[in-house]
Amino acid sequence: MKFALLAIVLVLCVPAFGQEACDRQAAHILGILHLTEHNHQIYKENLATLFYNLREPVPEASLESIESLRSWLRQKEEHYREQRTVGSNELGRWPNKLETALARPYTDSQAARHLDEVVSAFHRRCQKLAQARPGYPRRYYATGGLVFGRFGAFSELDYFFNDPISGNKPLVTNGLCRGVAYDELTFQQRVEHPLVAGASYELTGPEPWEKVRQLVLAHFYERGLKIEKIPLGWKVARGGYPARHYEDPTPEAERAKPL
Repeated sequence: MKFALLAIVLVLCVPAFGQEACDRQAAHILGILHLTEHNHQIYKENLATLFYNLREPVPEASLESIESLRSWLRQKEEHYREQRTVGSNELGRWPNKLETALARPYTDSQAARHLDEVVSAFHRRCQKLAQARPGYPRRYYATGGLVFGRFGAFSELDYFFNDPISGNKPLVTNGLCRGVAYDELTFQQRVEHPLVAGASYELTGPEPWEKVRQLVLAHFYERGLKIEKIPLGWKVARGGYPARHYEDPTPEAERAKPL
């Protein structure tokens, strides 16, 4: 009986990890930043998702301030960098992403206006490509955090597409939308690669830019966020907490391989 009670005490004392814990940590960070939840729901959801992708609990002492959390995140990033494996390379991205998010909070309405800007920028890019080669059956695939539902006021659209004159050297375009062009053979190989297939979303259609908007809003609804349009932005309410998933696409068996 004593051992059972001791085990319970130890479980309660060890920082928990899971969706509920990550949601509590995100709410705690809002409090430290003196931000209210009613107009920072999307920011809070993205913080919780970043905490979840760390794959381990943050020590309570590291949550006492933004400075202490940043210090812990930098230690984790350095730890993963030293391991130099496929898995550590992927895990090492998340401390940096979370640290960046801590430095740039935003309101729900700022995220709404930014989505309009991203969609407009992608629209202009699609039109320019269509004018350069009318009638060419161009296909677009979104990649990156947007595919997994992470979108905020500083997000960019990462995508790749097929192009008959790109050759073997990808053409990178910068700005709100970062596109990479591949020749037909390379493009098809990427589309069929299992890791790419699990981390991309096809935008092809008469209006690919509107599929970006639809994708972002669909993910918000899946995450229990209810969107209401208001002047100059959105009003967002929480309607539930669906299951999150890790965003690192590499199979577990491949993660220990050296870089």
